[in-house]
Order: sequence, then C-alpha cells, then structure tokens
Amino acid sequence: MYRSSVFILLAWSAFAQVDAGVISGSVYDGSGAVLANTDVQIIDEASNGKLILKTNGSGFYSAPSFRTGQFSASIYDPATTRANPAGTGYIRDLFPGNVIPTNRWDPVAAKLLALYPAPNLAGKNNFFSDQKESVDNDQYIGRIDHRFSEKDTLFGRYATSWNTNILPALLTPPANDPSIVTPEAHNFAASETHIFRANLINEVRIGYQETRETQRINSSRLFDQYGILGAPDISIVQGLPTFAVTGIATLGTTGPGNLPTPATGSGNLPIDKQGRTIQAADNLSWVRGRHTVKFGFDFSKSLSTQTRCCKPGRTSTLRAFTRKIHRAVRARAHRSPISCWA
Repeated sequence: MYRSSVFILLAWSAFAQVDAGVISGSVYDGSGAVLANTDVQIIDEASNGKLILKTNGSGFYSAPSFRTGQFSASIYDPATTRANPAGTGYIRDLFPGNVIPTNRWDPVAAKLLALYPAPNLAGKNNFFSDQKESVDNDQYIGRIDHRFSEKDTLFGRYATSWNTNILPALLTPPANDPSIVTPEAHNFAASETHIFRANLINEVRIGYQETRETQRINSSRLFDQYGILGAPDISIVQGLPTFAVTGIATLGTTGPGNLPTPATGSGNLPIDKQGRTIQAADNLSWVRGRHTVKFGFDFSKSLSTQTRCCKPGRTSTLRAFTRKIHRAVRARAHRSPISCWA
C-alpha cells in the first residue's frame, strides 16, 4: 500500500496570537493526481508544536490553528524554583515570552486539548454546534370489559411505551458523544367483580408495572488512542473519561447539552436500571342491616435493580493548565431551539 507524508514548517513570533488563520490545501503526486488518506504533518518552529492530520478522499486537508501555550500574564517555570539568595522564600524564572514549551506538556493532556474546537462565535459562549436531537416515542393502550353474567364482570387494561432518545452533548464527537437513552414501561391491571347475593359482593384486583431505562454512547473505546491508563476493561465502557475543566466545556463521557426538546437522559453512562411492582388485592363487602363489613387483603411487592458501571476515571490534571491555555478559545457550546430541525 502506497503511503505518503507531507511536512509543513511554520515560523512566527512567540508573541503571536494563539489562534490566527487556517491552514488548508490539497496534496498531489508528481502526475498531478490527488493523494487521499495522506498524512500531513505541520510543525511550528517557534514552539516545536506538531499537528498530524490526513487528507480526505479529494486530497484536501484543513488544519485548526496552533495552540501554543501562550499566556497573557507572567508565567513562572516551576522547574526553576530555588531558595531566594537575597532573603527568605523562593524564586522562579519566567518562561521565555510567557510561552510554555510543548516538550513540557503532558502528552495525554496535549492530545485532549486538541479535542477542543476553535471558536466560531464572538463572545464568552463562542462555539455553536448544530447537532441533531432525536426523540422517538411509541405508546399503545388496550382495554377490555366483559360481562360473563349479571353477577360476574371483568375489566382488563394493558399499556406500554418505549422511547429511543439520541441526545447530543455540548461538543461534537469525540470530545463528547451523544447519549442514547431507551426508556420503556409496561403496565397491566385487571379486576373481577362477583355478586354472590345482593348484600355480598367480592372484587379481586391485580396489577403489574415494569420500567426499564438504558443509557449509553455510540463510540469505540478511546483510552489507548489518547494514552489513558487504568480504565476498566468492560465492553460497555466506551468513549473517554470525564475531564471537568474550570470555565470551559467538559470533555469525555458526559450528559446531554442544552436540548431544544426536553427528554429523559442524564450523565450516568453507561447504566441499565429496572423496576417492577406487583400488586394483588381482594375485597369482600357484606351488608347486614345498617352495617357494612369488609374483609380482604392487599399485597404489594416492588423490586428495583440497577447495573451501573463507573465512568472510566475522572481527572483534574488539566484544571489550571488548560484553563489558561484556552482562555482565548473558550468553548462553551450552545444550540438554538430550531437547530435540531435544520
């Protein structure tokens, strides 16, 4: 299989704006034919930052802007911490140009930072994601009333419903993955009334209700791809762990975002929970003169089960570092009520 690579070198001042411009183009071979699925490596000589992407089927590539770790405030290098020779306490040296070299970045953090999209809106909430929300609901109800005789009647009812909700998160995959939520419910009730004589009537009732809800995401296991260790080796644990970063959108397996249509779903992924309730009752009414005496019983049993796997880790290692790196590209996603119909 033929495989090619393209290298692009960039050079700009260390004080350049963090996000400036878009790099894009097409890759051709010597005969002028486009090269699909070709590696394109872009290197920033100022910070030694690297970005690897592939061309599409038409040989085209488009690279997001580099995020060079430049800060607007003075940033000190913790590796230079030393005792203050002029007195008490400690001193440290500034990073040159307030830029943290990429070779000092944690490799896992660097891969995760690349998942944050560039802003496409002005202002604080500066990222818009037009994702589709799907809420599919089916309901059925059936009832029967039957008279066996003047003294014996029967009533029965069955109701069922099930949903398939596809609920987008704030960011697009693989930064976040849509939740797939499938709640369902079944309900059955019946009663039989028997008249032994005018002053002696019996009614027996039974009922059954069952609910179930599963929540998952449609994604592959991304732990190895991003260098994340320690995730449970369970097939239903997919996607990425949850990375909560102060001031910007959460990365990884998280709950739905701002939904135009309210729907069942939460951030507990994956989960499979069920509930069952069984009821039975009998009432015998006896009228004697001015008195009414009732006999009977009422039985009820409820069962609730939940299969829930913990999210594959939760980390705060990006908390202070990434908040400052992305101050200019804060990605707090939102969507309008009409976006899901677009």
